[in-house]
Amino acid sequence: MLIEGRDQPKAVGYEVVGRLDRGPRRIVVSTPYSAYLTAAGERGPGIAIWLALAQWAARRGGATSFTFVASSGHEMNGAGIRGFLAHAAPDPGSVDAWLHLGAAVAVRDFKPGPNGELTPTGGQFPTRLLTNRADFLRTIERNFSGLPYDKRLTTTAVGELSLFFERGYPTWGFEGGHAYHHAPNDLPFVTSPELLEGAARAIVRTVEEIESLPPAG
Repeated sequence: MLIEGRDQPKAVGYEVVGRLDRGPRRIVVSTPYSAYLTAAGERGPGIAIWLALAQWAARRGGATSFTFVASSGHEMNGAGIRGFLAHAAPDPGSVDAWLHLGAAVAVRDFKPGPNGELTPTGGQFPTRLLTNRADFLRTIERNFSGLPYDKRLTTTAVGELSLFFERGYPTWGFEGGHAYHHAPNDLPFVTSPELLEGAARAIVRTVEEIESLPPAG
């Protein structure tokens, strides 16, 4: 596959940032919103759940502050989120948890057929769900029980998730590809409302439990 485009050295990226300032404890929720192609499975679930979490946080009240950031330039080595980290992100010591909604948060699983065609297995693709905090992992394992995520305690990741680990944020988040990752036919059929709802409910339960944990640091 050949992708044609123009090199624009002075191109400008735009971040979408929202803040709910309520108290000293803060949770950051990030997701990329740009991609090479349509990216319904790569980007769609993360964006949908990011928006839903922002609405949920605004409605529920409480004493926890939230920062929501949707970043551009994902396919340019995370240019947007790197700029946010350099100039606008809260200090690691002031963040109780950073949730990153990376690629393929909630997508169908596919298998190759006898002629190489891809057919859905009826299940969910086991996207990696990583954290650098043992207490987060215990909370994740409890709330994502029954969902086929590859849950790991680690400080190693790829893409943008690795940036939060490197900078010392207490982090948990999703990363991975799927059968149609970076393909022009990564279209809405690769996910479903049921998969999105299951992931979103588990995420909300996890956020609520993280709020009750002792402050980071």
